[in-house]
Amino acid sequence: MAEKIKAIQALSDGNTDITIDDQERKDEIGKIGRAILVFRDNMIDNKRLERETEEHRKLSEQEKQLRLEKDEEVRLEKERAEHRISEENEQKLMRIFDPNTRFVYEGIEYESKICAKPRPQTPGGEPITDVYVDALSIDDNTHLILKISLKKIGWEFIKNHMQINDFTDIFFDEFEERIQFYQDQCMRLLREIPVIDLGRGDKINARMQDGSMTLGWEMMITNRTRSLSLGILPPRYVREAILGENMEERRRHALINQEIINDSGIPTHVLEMNIDQNTTIENIFQTMVTADEFVEEQQDNLHIILKANNYRSLSNKTSSGRCDGTRYLFVQNSWNLCENNCLGQQLNFEHPFDANNITRQSLEHILEHLGIDVRNVVLDNIPLCDGVPQNNN
Repeated sequence: MAEKIKAIQALSDGNTDITIDDQERKDEIGKIGRAILVFRDNMIDNKRLERETEEHRKLSEQEKQLRLEKDEEVRLEKERAEHRISEENEQKLMRIFDPNTRFVYEGIEYESKICAKPRPQTPGGEPITDVYVDALSIDDNTHLILKISLKKIGWEFIKNHMQINDFTDIFFDEFEERIQFYQDQCMRLLREIPVIDLGRGDKINARMQDGSMTLGWEMMITNRTRSLSLGILPPRYVREAILGENMEERRRHALINQEIINDSGIPTHVLEMNIDQNTTIENIFQTMVTADEFVEEQQDNLHIILKANNYRSLSNKTSSGRCDGTRYLFVQNSWNLCENNCLGQQLNFEHPFDANNITRQSLEHILEHLGIDVRNVVLDNIPLCDGVPQNNN
């Protein structure tokens, strides 16, 4: 029995490297020996299953991380491609109107003298005009000024990633009233919106990645409706949203080849076209509409929407890269540390269009206080306060 007592003590310490010499006996001693060996074998099987489960969990986490990184890279590549297409579109249009190019517009022959992209007088924000053309008539040297806003086929945004100056330009004298009006709508719209995804169960919002934590919501103006819509942009503001006639002078009176030209940032025409090597000036004039015509077309067609700015905690990017760099949030989602030492949140309407960096840094500080390594986040280790809207059923 001493051998068996020693074996049981070894098993209780987690040591399965034991032997029983008399398990073949037909008496009670043999039964006890065989029972000890069964217990040992079960322990060995349990340890193997635990090891395999942990290996599977690690593999699943790695696969999940790779999937997230792939999704993120696809998203970023799509953004880069769209930006590249827009730039290439502008360059192709400028080549068509290269200086010394002759063309006929409304029955009059002109020669292009200046073709350039307007630039703001100081960094920050762009003029609305994409291509500025100054041409002289061949007959009497009369100037033709074309200030073209160029949009690719399938364009969506009139104002993307809005900042405080965009809002001020559009609503001008009614700035404070419209801030309050849209904040009141946001209070109702965002009350139940999921703000964190801990990767558990089915998703409410399929586009929200595992590990996402919402820092707040940007405001945008688009020609498509979205789930987080604040309604149609009232018609009296459409002209300003499209043309920017109230925009700050440094963008309104933009630089053309380093020279300030009054109103060069406000377009006279809008061209919706994907330009290629076969595009001619005639094609452009057939498609191009005046700014007034375009404004009229877009009445009752522009929506004010919100877009969540999420901190992707499982991303391997830098801190700011996890939330797409600097974004200006109409509503902030302020994360906080609750009294019972868990992660809580509340909507913050006090500073519309503040940058997301303060909210991001605060969130990371709270996670670190909770013992979470922000460079190696384990979602199961995040203690979440009651009442925080989750993206998982």
